[in-house]
Amino acid sequence: MRAELERAVFEVVQRYAKPYGGKAPTKYIAGFQTQDGSQLAIQRAREEITVWLERDPPADLVSSRRAYAPSDTRSSNLTANAPRLDHGRAAFYAVVPTIGQLEKLMVWYVARRVVTP
Repeated sequence: MRAELERAVFEVVQRYAKPYGGKAPTKYIAGFQTQDGSQLAIQRAREEITVWLERDPPADLVSSRRAYAPSDTRSSNLTANAPRLDHGRAAFYAVVPTIGQLEKLMVWYVARRVVTP
């Protein structure tokens, strides 16, 4: 992700969530946790805005998405940066077309999230 786009993405996300465990992002993943404990992650090594979420995002806020079953493998970087999104739990990987859509996605994510243990 280009540096200026990544700065804009982090600025939007950090209005709604804090870095997971106070950790600095890795080369590939930046993990975040909302006030209610739900997690999300930004996939850094992409040209477009891509996020990992615990819930299926609304179709009108993303340009594409992939559902991961608990048994599906995914980025090993999630283990340290957003463990609720790691193997063993369902997760969703989505491409967000614009910063404006990312802002709307974050509003939806923090407003409608119910955390399960």
